[in-house]
Amino acid sequence: MHALGRVTCTFILFAALIVAPVLGAEDSGDAQVDQVTAAAETTEDTLGSGPDTDPESGPASGQGEPAGGDDVFPLPEFVATGKRINAPSSIIIKEVTREDLDAWNAQDVGEALTWVPGINVQIGGNSADARAWIRGFRDRDALVMFDGIPIASGFEGTIDLNEIATNAVAGINVMLAAPSVIYGPNGVAGVIDVIPRTDFSETFVGGAVQLGTDGRRLVRAEAGGGNGNVSYSIAAQHRQADDFSLSDDFVPDVNQPGDTRVNSDFERNNLFLQINALETVIGHASAFFSFSDAEKGLPVEVGVDDPDFERLTTSIRKTLGLSNHFKGFPLSLKLWYNGLDTDLTVFTDDTFSEIDEIEVAEDYSTGARLYSIIETHPNNTLVLAGGLQTDVYKTNDQLEIGNRAELRTWMLAVEDEFWVTEEFSLAAGLLYTYFDQTLLNKTLDEFNPQIALAWQASAAWAFHASAAQRTRFPKLRELYRRRWGNPDLSVQTANNYEIGATWQNTPDITTYFALFRSDVDGLIERPNRDSIYMNLPETTTKGVEIATGGWVTEKVFTRFAYTYLDVEENLPDGGTRQLRSRPKNTALFEFRYLFPRDILFSFNSIYVSGLYDLDPEGVYTKVPSYFVGHAKLLWPFTPKLAGYLSVANLADENYVHRIGYPREGRSVAIGLIFEL
Repeated sequence: MHALGRVTCTFILFAALIVAPVLGAEDSGDAQVDQVTAAAETTEDTLGSGPDTDPESGPASGQGEPAGGDDVFPLPEFVATGKRINAPSSIIIKEVTREDLDAWNAQDVGEALTWVPGINVQIGGNSADARAWIRGFRDRDALVMFDGIPIASGFEGTIDLNEIATNAVAGINVMLAAPSVIYGPNGVAGVIDVIPRTDFSETFVGGAVQLGTDGRRLVRAEAGGGNGNVSYSIAAQHRQADDFSLSDDFVPDVNQPGDTRVNSDFERNNLFLQINALETVIGHASAFFSFSDAEKGLPVEVGVDDPDFERLTTSIRKTLGLSNHFKGFPLSLKLWYNGLDTDLTVFTDDTFSEIDEIEVAEDYSTGARLYSIIETHPNNTLVLAGGLQTDVYKTNDQLEIGNRAELRTWMLAVEDEFWVTEEFSLAAGLLYTYFDQTLLNKTLDEFNPQIALAWQASAAWAFHASAAQRTRFPKLRELYRRRWGNPDLSVQTANNYEIGATWQNTPDITTYFALFRSDVDGLIERPNRDSIYMNLPETTTKGVEIATGGWVTEKVFTRFAYTYLDVEENLPDGGTRQLRSRPKNTALFEFRYLFPRDILFSFNSIYVSGLYDLDPEGVYTKVPSYFVGHAKLLWPFTPKLAGYLSVANLADENYVHRIGYPREGRSVAIGLIFEL
């Protein structure tokens, strides 16, 4: 409570600093507001790899609202790539829009990313966390951010994506292969940046309620407003469910005798506060505070004699982000605090009545980053960045060395984007990272270069290519966790290559194609479930990604996407095999139909095959392929009231992401969305 109080007070003080000079200043700030808005509109023209119906961005189901809203406070590289010329940006971004979130009935970011090509969202075995695996890289290899601020656990290096409610989200930007170097280190798989809603120019109050099978309940409320210079918003959500129902095809087994998943219930509460001001005494400033409180059961592994019986009885996450673009000189600042307090309660048996132990942990990160944008030529922009992040983990007897561990990471980055001609652009970047393993007085440092090219060959065809090196430094868990930690771990370095093309079939239909390859040295993994973390020999990932779709007519939207992934693991006998937890084939299909009176039917599905895992005996085993489809019918009753019916896992597929952990069967939900 003391830490939460300090964070809340900091937010209030910063908000007061923003609001005080600007309330009532709407008229005097009109010129500056128009300037910034114009810059934001320029950025929006080139952020995506195509128009609103681009299949890579997940086409909007109607109006095509930009991911950040009109008053978005972007990271500097977005401004840098916002030239009004014909050449596309060299930085390729996939966008998930607000309309996509609604069509998919995605209540959290984990549910949303399931439908993005190149991303494989898996539910962790005994953690029950939703985690994004990208093109053969595991979740710790992806950099997850909120409004440009890292939000992953400093200890785990990842975050349960189910914790991020979407009711305060405008969209999600996904950058693979060669994201901007100014995002910093550790994003060897790419960057996932969740963009908050900041487009509130008028006061509004709205919300939703949802009821479903297995005791699913959801209540959410949002409010916001603004005067053209200042906007504010508040969003809250409560979500809970009982143990979920398994497929009718599931065969009862040891530790799972019935048809409802043992110990799979959860309860989550989210609160989000935000204020954004275009003109203050210190410049364009924004601040947000996010709070989540969760409790959940960790499903028991099926088919083993000695499973863990655990519940996450406390999981409180607090994130504070402060941003400012200074007046008079090209400098931007981001400050952040991200804290996670957890109590993992371990029970003696499946009655969950007798406590064996409670693992108490405090996990927090603080950081700061400065950016500067220098236009050296009308067709050339230079972006400089520098920053520091400190990760701290405190616990009771869960580390190999003491009860406190700390990491400190410094970074410097330079990125230059140059439009060589009206049709050709080039971006080159260099990232330097200094990693301080303070507990052992051990340091590492790395230089990572990258180059990306883009060519608008014709009105319909655009091509891109990139070569980028990224380094991931070991996480606190991998270094010091009891039983599995290895303080002698070195860095994991990936050389990522991609070449691709975009074809604008029609103004509303786009096809995207990419070949990618990653040569990974020192992959940080546990070769089996009993081993410590190790740096594995060189691993190669290669694959193909294709997506095509858009609004075929004013009423019909379709999209198809396919990813082929070949991840070679070198074996001691000289052979190779597909690295576990990386599916060879993933196909996505989506269909939307707009009936009269704006009634929208949405269907989206995923097919996965070629997935491998280790069985309870440690034997490398192929996981059965699966096909899962979801459907939603949205019916607007009035301009401010709509109802919907959503069915997940329509065919009641019996499937797993990981052996021993069956997933949900069919579920049904009904809901109302309203605005006052």
